[in-house]
Order: sequence, then C-alpha cells, then structure tokens
Amino acid sequence: MKKDGYTVILAGGGTKGAYQIGAWRALEEEKIPILAAAGASIGALNAALIGQDDFKTAEKIWESININKVVEIPEKLIKNGRIHLSRDVLTDPQILSSAWKNGILLDTTPLKNLIKENLNEEKIRNRGFDLGIVTVNRTDFRPEELFLNDIKEGMLEHFLLASSSLPVFKTTEIKGKKYLDGAFHDNIPFHMMKGRGYKRFIVIDISGLGLNRRPEIAGTETIYIKNSMDTGGILDFNPVQIKENQNLGYLDTMKIFGKNEGLKYFYKPNLHTENKLTTYLYSPEIQGMIREYGVPSKEPILKEILPKEYRYWKNPIPALTECAALALKLPRITLYDYDNLLDLIYSRYMEVEKSRPAVEKPVFQEFFHLIKVKMRELNPENMREKLSPYELIKAGEIITGTAKNNMEKRALIRLFPELPGAFIFFEILKMYNNP
Repeated sequence: MKKDGYTVILAGGGTKGAYQIGAWRALEEEKIPILAAAGASIGALNAALIGQDDFKTAEKIWESININKVVEIPEKLIKNGRIHLSRDVLTDPQILSSAWKNGILLDTTPLKNLIKENLNEEKIRNRGFDLGIVTVNRTDFRPEELFLNDIKEGMLEHFLLASSSLPVFKTTEIKGKKYLDGAFHDNIPFHMMKGRGYKRFIVIDISGLGLNRRPEIAGTETIYIKNSMDTGGILDFNPVQIKENQNLGYLDTMKIFGKNEGLKYFYKPNLHTENKLTTYLYSPEIQGMIREYGVPSKEPILKEILPKEYRYWKNPIPALTECAALALKLPRITLYDYDNLLDLIYSRYMEVEKSRPAVEKPVFQEFFHLIKVKMRELNPENMREKLSPYELIKAGEIITGTAKNNMEKRALIRLFPELPGAFIFFEILKMYNNP
C-alpha cells in the first residue's frame, strides 16, 4: 500500500458539505495526494467526486445548487432558499392536497438525477481509488459499510443516494431493501478506513447531525479539520451561506497547513509590524488603560481583560487586533494581509468616532432600556447583527453620558468581552498612525 498519500474522511451534514469543497480546494493547492476517501450522507457524495478527481464538477455543482435540485417541494415551502414551515403554509389547501396525495416525505428524484448526471463511476474504478460509504439498511435493521469493490458495477449511484436518505426524504430502495442516511450509523466513518490498513488521514468534520463517533487516532497520522464558525442548517440552500461555507473550508484548511494565522480571523502575519506595535503596548498611556480595565494591582496584567480564548496567546498584539476587528464587526470569512487589516480597523474606527450614531433610532433606546431594567433578556448576538459593539458603546456614551465606568458601559463589556482589548488597540493604532 502506498504510504505517501492520505485517506480523506468526509462527515455528513447536508448543505454544510460545501465546506468540504473549499477544504478540497486547499488540499489541491497544497498538492496533498489523496489515495482513498470515505463519507456519510453528503460526505459520501463529495468523496465520490474526489474519487473521480473532478474538482471542477464539484465546484460547479455547489455553485448552482438549490433546493429544487435536491428535492421536489412546493414553492410556498421555500423562503430565501430555506424550507419554511409557517402556520399559513401548513394550512394552505393546495399544500394539504399535495401532502394527502403524495405524502409528506420529500421526493429526492432531483438528487437522484443530479448524481446520475455528474457521477463517473467508471473513472473512479479505473483510477483504482478506494472509496468507502456508509448507509443503514432499514429493512434488515443493520448498518452497511461498503467499499467500491463491494458494490456491483452500475450501482454506485444508488448507494450514494441511500447514504444521503434523510428521514424527511422518501425512502431509497435497492433490490427491495429500504435504506436510511449513513449519518445514523457513523457520520465520521474513520474506523472503517483505519480497519482497512490506512495510517494517514485527513478528517473534514462539518458539525453535522447524526452519530459522530470520535475517531480513534492512536497509531495514525491524522489531520483534523473542523469548521471554525457556524455553517448554517443542513437544508440551508441560501447561496450566500453556501459560498461562505466553501470559503470557510478553504481558509480553515489553509490555516491548518500554516498558510494563514488567527483565531476568529484569517490573515497573513507581518512580524515587523507586530513588533513595532508591541513597543506602544508598554507605553505609560496603554499600561494605564490596562490597569483601568483589569483587576487593580501594582503591575497591570493584560490577560485579565482579554476574552478567555485569547488570554494565553504568546504575542498579545494579534489578540488585541482581533478584539478590535470583532468590536467593529469586520467580515471574518476573508483572508487579510495584516497591514491591510490594520488599515481597515483604523479607518472604520475613525469613521465611527467622527459620526454620531443615530441614537434617536428606537433600536438604541430599547437596547439601553433593557440594560437598565431587563439585563437578562438581552440577546447580544441579535444586537450584533444590527450594530457593531463599538457603535453601541458610542451610542451609550451619547445617551447616558461619557463616564468611563457607568453601568451601561460595564454591561456592554460583559456582553461583548472583546471591547476592553479593542479600546486598548484603538489607542495603540492612533500612536502607530500618528508617531
């Protein structure tokens, strides 16, 4: 058996599977050889595409995917690319009539056709590619872990559909046997490939539903790739979400291979710039700010004011950079050059500083009322969708006064723990840009 390539394990997760195409793109760019692949559900379909060595077809499928290419569903059940089940929809006479005649389960004929049109089983076999898929035989109450050489020629498309048969889909039947989605047996089919003798693995986990067995990696060389941000629902066909999932898969994978850095952002570092910023960190002004926001002590300790995920970073400057980017709600699924990220942070910061947030808007008034009387009812993530945390701070200063430690400001810091780090970094950037 060849030892210079990897076996790729692709988890199931519906439209989250777009993430795996982005990861595959990164593996292609890094020239990582792939000897075999196994998957469950959408992971099995992506594994087959890897098996036929056809990235362009995979990219084309995911760029044009929509719910009508997977299942037949009334238009009234679709809203913004997602299945939408409201009371009005569920009481619609036409939909009720269709459900009575055809059943509630979704017809996967479009998915069957999509597989048939794009699968090249002959090419996979001729390449000698070792493909594994997982499904569940509902008729015999047993899981089936199948390799390509276990499947009769011409039948692969049927077992791929079987592996992708969610409970809400009409049952897939093969020779009188009914099948269920492979995720209900093993959504990350690592052990079947380990048992086959492979030692080098790349696992691409997309946080899908199902039985996610923890891979037993002892005795193997395993690279584990997992989405660093939310990738939406398993049936979220919103094209923006799908594109973001692909980009996230690419960026997460390139980070694993050392091509970018960051925790919640992705950027190419510049050590010269970071070192220069570090000199400002130890100025009396910045040390005073650290003391102000931290626990009172003789020596100011920066880690005390950082969000917990950043406290033990060896270099505090990248941590402060990300705090500032989060506070300004800068886009996360993009690759930045570090110096360009600094420019973007500074320009956005100055823009907020020079403009008075529209504090007369009801959203601000309601927010600060809740801070005062209904703190527990606040949902910071909902508010973050409308405004950046730093904009909220500026609005609060206008509405409630500019006292540094007023109740509203302390409450915002509790809701958005990146804010103290952001305040400090804004001051560092002002020194850096105005030496």
